[in-house]
Amino acid sequence: MLRPAPLTPAATARLVRAVNGEAADTRLCAACHRLTGGNPLFVRELAAAAAAAGGTAAEGDEEALRALGGPALSQWMGAVLAHLTPHAVRVAQICAVLGEEADPQLVAELAGGPETLTRGQDELVAAGVLRGGGRPEFVHALTRHAVYSSIAVVERSRLHRRAAELLAAGQPAPLVATHLLETLPSGDSWVVDTLVAAANHASSRGVPRSALAFLERALQEPPTPQATAELVRMAGRIAYWLDWPAAIGYLRRAAALAPDAAGRAEITELLGRAVILNGRNADAIALLENALTELGDGHAELEHRLRTQIIAAAVAELDLRHTGAQHLAVLSAAPRLSDEVRCKLDAFTAFRTAVIDLDRDAAVSAALRVLRLRSSGMAYQDASSSLPYLVLIDADHDDALRHLDHDWSAAREAGSSYLAAPIGYLRVHALLSRGHLAEAEAGIRQAVRLIGRVPVPLAPVYGGEILAEAHLAQGRPAAAAEALAGASAEVPPYKALRCRLDLLAARVDLAHGRAEQAVRQAEQVGRRLLADGWLNPASHPWRMVAALGKHVLGTRDAALALAAEDLDLARRWGAPRTLGRALRVAATVTGGRAEPELLEEAVRVLRTGPARLELATALHAFGRRTWQRHPQAGQAALTEALRLAEECGAAGLARRARSALSEAGTRPPEPHGTGLTPGEWRVARLAARGRTNRQIAQELNVTPKTVETHLGSVYRKLGVRNRTAMARALAATDLDRPD
Repeated sequence: MLRPAPLTPAATARLVRAVNGEAADTRLCAACHRLTGGNPLFVRELAAAAAAAGGTAAEGDEEALRALGGPALSQWMGAVLAHLTPHAVRVAQICAVLGEEADPQLVAELAGGPETLTRGQDELVAAGVLRGGGRPEFVHALTRHAVYSSIAVVERSRLHRRAAELLAAGQPAPLVATHLLETLPSGDSWVVDTLVAAANHASSRGVPRSALAFLERALQEPPTPQATAELVRMAGRIAYWLDWPAAIGYLRRAAALAPDAAGRAEITELLGRAVILNGRNADAIALLENALTELGDGHAELEHRLRTQIIAAAVAELDLRHTGAQHLAVLSAAPRLSDEVRCKLDAFTAFRTAVIDLDRDAAVSAALRVLRLRSSGMAYQDASSSLPYLVLIDADHDDALRHLDHDWSAAREAGSSYLAAPIGYLRVHALLSRGHLAEAEAGIRQAVRLIGRVPVPLAPVYGGEILAEAHLAQGRPAAAAEALAGASAEVPPYKALRCRLDLLAARVDLAHGRAEQAVRQAEQVGRRLLADGWLNPASHPWRMVAALGKHVLGTRDAALALAAEDLDLARRWGAPRTLGRALRVAATVTGGRAEPELLEEAVRVLRTGPARLELATALHAFGRRTWQRHPQAGQAALTEALRLAEECGAAGLARRARSALSEAGTRPPEPHGTGLTPGEWRVARLAARGRTNRQIAQELNVTPKTVETHLGSVYRKLGVRNRTAMARALAATDLDRPD
């Protein structure tokens, strides 16, 4: 029989484009060649199937193409197999079922002996289905899929079951279980036991997705009623780290199957966590309080854990002063607490002390205790995990970013989107609070990508929130409005998140000149926060927005009252960023002789903290207000404001500072970046292009130590902390320094 030679990659691409049109994706052409080995018939069939399916298949996704390839070629394969002996067909089907495990001895045992294998293999090689050689191997991946698709469902299940039985004699449980995944349920206890063993094996080795797949199949078998309860509980615990909505379903079922109140409460504690992380805090409080009531006495540790989850939900629902406070009081009075509960209690105490009591020292002390416990091995992931970081960020504490950088690296190394996504989200907030806009921009892309991988209803909202915050910091209110408009979800945001979103919307309105709307929105946020006693203006500066809006509207007395209250609370909290901002806003609405004094104090306060963008904003306001009466001081302030704004990447503020300097009759300095020496420029440009320190040293004929010194100086001058941010900062200058 004559068979055409396989097509070259270029010929495959021409055939794909002949079938799908000249616009066919290059990746599709390459994938078709890899999957078919250049077989013209297979290429044509696969290209046509991809065109009909569209989506990722038409873009060249190999997994999608494999799924299409079997059915697309099954008719052709049926015709080929129809001309072969039953022995050959059986060998082909067995090889398709075994896949990469198609060892000759195993195939022979399934086929009925070595002689059957030899005769069948020879026929299949002659027919162009298998390659020649000792090990049975399909000519193309799609050939195997086509053969597999042609096997009747019941026969396919029987072959997989028999393969699992043979492999069980000497192969690991997960390999055996992969065949059992493809069998039809039959109520077999051996199947259940094997799948559970495989799930335990996968879970112990950090492969939760495989573990959950094995458990789900075991539950379909099904197991005995007693075993079902335990397997459902196992599935819920594993799903908690993969898919919170799925975990909720399993855990609800597990709670219903629990034999007693203590068992139900144990499951409900984890169920409450999953419900909270899905943003349904009121539901979580009801679930957890019911479990607590049913539990009764004699289960102190479990009772304590239930209470911590109720407090977490209460924080999110702005019910900290009532529901949260009751459970905080019980835990605080408990004679003994486990390390885990103590850690969470400190997290809640830190947050409550910050937002309600405004005691910065006590809040920071409690937050640091939590992070020290975590660094010693007390790690956990629930709704209280973010609170210590939020406290340290709002307190302008130096350890906030250090801890977040460490935990961010650890979560990414562990490959856990569930851990990395919230850490990345918090890390961006910390970077923005310090004015590291270039680095925050890179972090935003990573955080949004990770947040998108976490299957929770509110994921798009978190992504939209941090994008809007960043755009406002950059002076881009239109982009911020667009980000907020895209921050929609299937479920409404919980109350604390709703306040943050509404306050961002109010700031956008104010930036667009919609002062009346901004005031209304900000005051609504304020009423919700005050109802639960939240006073701290650090993370919810609603008084600032309302005061500036009323100032624009001309209601001076109301603006002054709000600004004075904001300033008083900021002084009580004492963090430089919050206090400096409050002083700047008070100066704006007060005006007159007090304005420069307030602005001067704002600058002085902000110099003691890390908030470089807020310092630049205060310097700009101070310079504009004072340059006419005090030209030297005013121009110096504007020059420094321009430098800081450019270092931060705040283009809008930089333009205003440059314009103010020109208005003051001073020639603005060259764009940021020109302060680098020629040697620093050479090192920075090579580093931005991806060269290592050693490569840079060799190329410039200097020592690696010199490269390190230059890079340290570049980072300091650009106000960045890594190469990615440095590259963006250099690109933003639009300058190309000569060597």
